[in-house]
This record gives sequence, C-alpha cells and structure tokens, in this order.
Amino acid sequence: MKKIVLLILFTVIIITSFIALQPRVKVERNNTNMGIFVDYRDIVMLAQNMNRQTEDILKYLIDCGITGLMVSELTGELLSSGGLPVFYGTAESIEETRLSGMKGSLIVTPDELPYAEDLLELLDIRFGTKRILLSGGTGVLLPFSNKDMEKFGVVPDIEGLYIANKLELPVFWRVAQAPNGSTQDALNMLSRILEKYKSIRIVAPYGDTALGFPDMSMLAGVLKTNGVPAAQVEFSRQLGANQLSSQLFPNIVPLHSVTPEEITSRNLSRIDLYERLIRAATERSVRMLMFRPSQSGTSRDPINDFGEEIKRLKEGLVARGLTVEGMKTENIFSGARWNNSIFGVLACGLMFLYTLFIFYARLYSDKDGMISTKMMFLFTLCALFLLPAMFYSQRVSTLVGALVSVFVVVEASIIAMSPERNNLYSILKGFAFAVIGGISIAALFSEPLYMLRIRAFSGVKLTLVLPPALVLLYDLRRRIHPESLRDMLSRPPLWGELLLVGVLLIGAVIILFRSDNVRVVPGLEIRMREFFERTLVARPRNKEILLGFPCLILYYYVIKKGMWVHYREALRMGVVVGFSSVVNSFCHFHTPLFFILIRQINGLWVGVLIGVISVAIFNYCLLPLYSRFKSVID
Repeated sequence: MKKIVLLILFTVIIITSFIALQPRVKVERNNTNMGIFVDYRDIVMLAQNMNRQTEDILKYLIDCGITGLMVSELTGELLSSGGLPVFYGTAESIEETRLSGMKGSLIVTPDELPYAEDLLELLDIRFGTKRILLSGGTGVLLPFSNKDMEKFGVVPDIEGLYIANKLELPVFWRVAQAPNGSTQDALNMLSRILEKYKSIRIVAPYGDTALGFPDMSMLAGVLKTNGVPAAQVEFSRQLGANQLSSQLFPNIVPLHSVTPEEITSRNLSRIDLYERLIRAATERSVRMLMFRPSQSGTSRDPINDFGEEIKRLKEGLVARGLTVEGMKTENIFSGARWNNSIFGVLACGLMFLYTLFIFYARLYSDKDGMISTKMMFLFTLCALFLLPAMFYSQRVSTLVGALVSVFVVVEASIIAMSPERNNLYSILKGFAFAVIGGISIAALFSEPLYMLRIRAFSGVKLTLVLPPALVLLYDLRRRIHPESLRDMLSRPPLWGELLLVGVLLIGAVIILFRSDNVRVVPGLEIRMREFFERTLVARPRNKEILLGFPCLILYYYVIKKGMWVHYREALRMGVVVGFSSVVNSFCHFHTPLFFILIRQINGLWVGVLIGVISVAIFNYCLLPLYSRFKSVID
C-alpha cells in the first residue's frame, strides 16, 4: 500500500513538473536567434592599420556573418585621440577664436562632414551652447574643461551611426556617463539619437558607472518611451547595471563580451575566446556576442583572419542548433503563458515534504527510510497548509525551493551510498532521484525573473554547505560511521582524522570560493573543460566527474574490501558534493533544460568511468606496491 502511495506521489510530481515547465521549454525552443556584433572602433583601427576603408571592411564582415555594430558615445579621452575627424581642444589653441577672446573647451566641426549638421544639433541639445561660425567649420564652446570630460561622454560616435545606417546594420548603442548636474541633458541627447537613428536596436550604459546612477529610472524611462531594450552584460560590475535590468525587465537581452584588457590579463588565445563565446550561447542562453579582432599585431592579413574567425563562430553556433540571421530584440517571453505556477508549487512542495519526512524517518525510524502510516497522515495535513502558502507567498516558495534542493541532495546521496546486490542500480536510483528533484525545483522557478537572472536562487550555496552536515548527522545517528559523535569526542583524536578534517575544510573553502567565480579557475582545468566541450558538447561538471561519482565507486570498493572503516566518511562527503552539483545544474534557470539533461547524463557515465579506472589503478597498481613496500619495511 505504501509503495503504491509513493508511486502516485512521484507520478504527480513528474506530471506537474512537466506541465509547469512547458512555457520555459517553448521559450527555449523559439529563442535560438543569435547576434554577432563587432565594435566600430575596432574596425576603424583595422582600417587605419591596413590602409583600407572602414565601410569596405564592414561589408566584408557582414558577408562573413556579423549581424550588428556596437557604436559608443565618445568620451573626452577618446575624442582627444582622434575618435572623430573634428577639432577637440581649447579655444586658446586656435588663432581665430583666441583673437576673439574666447576661452574654454572647444569642438569644431568641419563643414564638409556629411553628418556635420546632425552632430551640431546633438551638441546643442547636450550642452545648450551657441554655434560659432569659423572659417571652414562651426565651433561649439563647452561648459566643461577637457580634463573634466576625460571619462564622460562628449559627443556620439556619429560616424559609426552614419555608416551603420548606410549599411542597414543594427546598432548596439553604448551611452556614456555624464558629469554631475548634466544627466538630464545627456538623456535628452539620447532621446534624440534614438528618435533619429532607428537602426539602434539595443542600448547599454558605458563606463564604470551607468548614466543616472543611483536613480536608474530616468534612463529606463527613455528606453521604455522609445521601445528599446537594454543589453544585460554578463559578469558586469558596473554600478547601476543590475538596477537598469530590473526596471526594464523583461525587455533585456543577455550579452557576452570579453574586453581587450581581460584577453591580455588572462592570456586568452583565439581558440579560448571562440569557445568562451560558444559556451555563453549554449550554456547560458546568451543571445548577443561581442567579438573582437586579435590585438597581437602578428598577422599579415588581420582583416581576412578576423573574417574567417567570424565565419567559424557562426558555423559553431549553427552546428549547435542556433541561427545567426540578424538581431531580434523583442520580448522572448511574450509568446508563452506563465500562469502555471500552481503546478510548480505542487511539484516542488510535494518533493520538499517527501524529502523532509523521509530524512526524519531515516534519523528516528527503526526501519531506515520507511515512512509510517502516522507520518503519511501528517504529510497530507502539512501539504494542505504548505501548498497554499507557497502559492500566495513568494517568500515561502523561495524558502521551500532552497530547502528542497538541500534535502534532495541528502536523499539522493543516501540512496546511492546504500549498496545493494547491484551497485549500478543504486547509482542509477540515486541519480534519477536527484534529477527528478532538480526538475521539481526548476518547475517552480522557471519564470522570466530567474531565467534572466534578475532574481537569484538562494539554494545553490545552501547545497554546498547543509547536505554534507546532514549526511554526517545521519551517519553518526545510524552508526554508519563506526563511532557516535559522543564516542569521537570522548577519545583523543587520531592524526589521520585531524589531517582528513583539515583537507575537508580546505576543500569546502575552495568549493565555496570558486562557486560562480570564474577568475580562479586554473589553466589545466580550463583545458580539460574545453576538451569535454569539444567532444561531448554538453560538458559534465568537474564536481561530478572528478569527485562525486569516483568517490562513490571507491566507496563501494572499500566497503567490499572492509578497508578504511574510520575514514570512509571522507568518501561519503565527496559523494554528497557530487550530487549537490547534479541538483545545482537544474538551479541554473538560464541554461536550456535539454542541455542540462544531456550534461547530467554525460556527468554520470564519465564520472563512473573515471571511478572504475581509478579503482582499477588502486587495486592492481597502488595496493600491490604498498604491500610490497610494507613487507620490505617490516
């Protein structure tokens, strides 16, 4: 009877999860269009170095596969270095204005520029100054000194806008910071730019601080009025970027860009850069890629080389089921219905209650893991109160989601570490439970706020801390470890135990510190990741293939051999970390669901294979060597 009840329970969890995930699956199926953008200033530099026309290079790159052009507002520093064919300096440095007694910062626009009138109009809006007619051009005195404007926006890179319009290239516009007191003028100029240049399809702030920070409502209001979304730049530390994304949600488009400084500091090769962009598109659903030419200067034909790299990038994206056919910036969530949260609540809420009750039963029931009839009645009663609370309260559902991730990891680990006649069955059973649990979490949180990373899921960090502690509690309570906690505390510690505790603590610190911190990944590990990405497409996670499943295979081995009775707990903790990684993969709601499933299957068979090979090496090589060495010593 109890088995039938559990079968019905898991059937309900699976069906409700499937229904709740349908909007996400629909969005992921339709959200396949990619945009490959290049920086206009990078192309200008290539043109100057190769004595070619910028427009001709862009035409060639369009044929290679680019779909858009990033154009930025020019700061005083960029303008001083020749960003536009205009004069930017002081009035005292020109004889005509000096003789007239003019002082201050000055911009002179030559009359022959095809976009001269547009530039002067925008300068009038931005600075509100009168035009000065000069021989050969028109000047504008600025109310700021050149030094004051070094890091702030002065004029739009109108040359880039002009060429993009001519080539009908979609534009990704970067709006720069403004000095204190001039934010509204900068926004007025942005409004005019968006009104005049319809090729601008997406906007993002430029610089360390977003325009308007800390009040991002003004910039958000301009973008909303003009119907232009914002780019959500991955891993950006810009002040105000997150607030802008929140206020424009869901009209934001994820973008991945690697700056020249990062390429240099991390010594990224062109292959590294290619694979990083591919990874952003396939693993994190990024739909805008900023691709920069090589800065090494060693190529004889950098334009052709860059074109070939763009072709390769486009082919790599297409090979992974994506399309590169121009830039689509409409709201990708508008076509899906997101009112199925009741099914997500059912799936996640029932999984939480089951894992909570089963863990309690494992601690206190005479029969390990068996829920009594009384507990089943209490389970039903709790469900009647918990499920409505989750449906009507975001805080309750968030808390339950975080806790269910913890208890799913604990239960999956215990199932897998309960050897039966067929150890493979235990592995598959534990793995299947972790996958079902992860899917039930995804069913509750697969909504735009989480998929676009506007709201963070709090369960990821918890699964790295609480499950090992709860499994250790279970092991001590059920005497899976040969001693109880009281026994261990009442005797002097063993040197091996102290060493083991130290290693585990160091490992825990490394795992917590490295979680979501891509800057501390060693080069060897990066190369290994790249190998798996090339061969398996969906790269398995290292915690599973190098720790979790190998520890599980080794744990089976030492139990069979009766070895390491006091030190098996370290292997069990490794298994828990591995299953934490399995569940956490489903908590990355920006990653396509099908990709996660393939990744987990790859993690399972690769991890088990590495574990089997490791045990074979230990059994047939290391153990005989140790026995021979020990006999010589004795």
